[in-house]
Amino acid sequence: YGIAIDSSDNVWVSNLGADTVTKLDSSGGLVGTYPVGDAPLGIAIDSADNVWVVNQADDNIKKLNGSTGATIDTYSVGDYPIGITIDASDNVWVTNYSDDTVTKHNSSGGLVGTYSVGDGPRGISVDSSNNIWVANAVSNNVTKLSSLGVSLETYSAGSAPYAFGDFTGFAFQHFVLGCITPVALKVQGKLEVKGTMKIK
Repeated sequence: YGIAIDSSDNVWVSNLGADTVTKLDSSGGLVGTYPVGDAPLGIAIDSADNVWVVNQADDNIKKLNGSTGATIDTYSVGDYPIGITIDASDNVWVTNYSDDTVTKHNSSGGLVGTYSVGDGPRGISVDSSNNIWVANAVSNNVTKLSSLGVSLETYSAGSAPYAFGDFTGFAFQHFVLGCITPVALKVQGKLEVKGTMKIK
């Protein structure tokens, strides 16, 4: 379900049914497979190349050493966690689907806070200003939070917006799997569709 790429172009994939993560090198060669928790979903990598994995059925996140795959520690989050992202300060943000919240941990795993969002949060991402964006699958909207967890705005979205992180929804399907997708160009502030391409 989850996929992330570290600074050396190693590819990390969470294996939901096996309760493991797999590490591949940039050529697709198997480097190793490492145990995590129960039902791993979202996965993200911090600036030190530590790997963070959401274990949905355990209600926790696990931090792995990116070089060895060894577990560094495990930290509790909310109920039914799914998505994960890491901001510019290496804070770790996790969506808690059943709690309608996101949890923020610092780079050492310490709990910073828990913040309310919409109904059924799944996907989560961070922008260049360190704002946090959360896709709420049940309330069909997106919540924008400041880096301090303050709710800034809520925007309508399509039906059941769904992604565990930046690389499991649109990006995974279109840039990794090479699906056909419209080519969108921004022209004078407007988004225009100019054809299609296939990226492999």
